[in-house]
Amino acid sequence: MRIFSILLRIKIYVLSPDTFGQWAIINEVLEHSCVVKVWDGTIQIRTENLKELTLPLDQRESVMKICERCHRLIQVEGINNTVKAVLATLSKKTWLDNVEERILGCIEGIYFDEARGH
Repeated sequence: MRIFSILLRIKIYVLSPDTFGQWAIINEVLEHSCVVKVWDGTIQIRTENLKELTLPLDQRESVMKICERCHRLIQVEGINNTVKAVLATLSKKTWLDNVEERILGCIEGIYFDEARGH
């Protein structure tokens, strides 16, 4: 089970259409389901609701970085609803262009600098 779990974690999945096609990165494999990390939290989902995507390694790494960055931001207390909407859009991308990268970096700067008291 542990080896299976490790192998699944390096793959990228997309959730079924009822979850708006979010990227899902498997955190834990259970008997009949998986615990997956999505941009705005962690959920438990049945494996039949996951679709494996065969992305090149660089795109898989990019998706994981985008997911992690959005996930960190959504955890910030009092995050603005407009920012949440931007994160929801960016979190579905396999890579960010220069403008999107600057927008996400700007949001990180605003919220993480505020959290440090700057």
